[in-house]
Amino acid sequence: MVTSDINEVIDRSIEKLIYTKVLAEGYTPNRLTYANDPAGYQVAIDAIIVAKGFAIAMFGAASNQQKQLKYVPRIVYSHESYLPGTVGSDRGHFYESNGGGGFEKKIRQPITSNLRFGIYLISQNSKQDRILHGILSAAMPNSSYVPFYNNPSISFYVTYGYSTSSPDLSHGLIQKKYLFEAHDLYEAEDLIVDSNAAAIQEITVQDDEGDTLHQSTN
Repeated sequence: MVTSDINEVIDRSIEKLIYTKVLAEGYTPNRLTYANDPAGYQVAIDAIIVAKGFAIAMFGAASNQQKQLKYVPRIVYSHESYLPGTVGSDRGHFYESNGGGGFEKKIRQPITSNLRFGIYLISQNSKQDRILHGILSAAMPNSSYVPFYNNPSISFYVTYGYSTSSPDLSHGLIQKKYLFEAHDLYEAEDLIVDSNAAAIQEITVQDDEGDTLHQSTN
């Protein structure tokens, strides 16, 4: 069994979706423009703060704590847990090209999983809180299909669960957590039974008496 990269796909897909909304609203600079120019990025951040009153930063939970006071308001993505999914797969074999003229014979994993994840909105006043909530609502409705960041033709289904509030009074922060669930993800790659199954070269259809009715050749 090979571990899937679905964790990374979900993380980056959600982050990209929300970042795109923050960028569209003008609360963060285009990170591609300043990918190799950190000084220019900071200048762009300062310009947004002057024009709008504040800029919005995005982080994964791992980088959240150290930047608690410096980056407010901010949106933080956090893994929560995996739960059993509801979709079982067809245990029959299927075939995909191996790129060398043959095919990989595969079996899908028997059961899916649901991933719970949290989106945290951290702000200092009601205006910031309203804008953060508006951005999240636009990016993540109560139920929606989110495209894979690396393959927009494939999507996964996400539903909203609930929200909680835990203000940090010592630092004057409004903190809200919104829990979502991504449904029916495969945590492991398809199992390869044969890495070089031969392609079908000829198909012959015969009647009950053995006479050839149809023949096709690749």
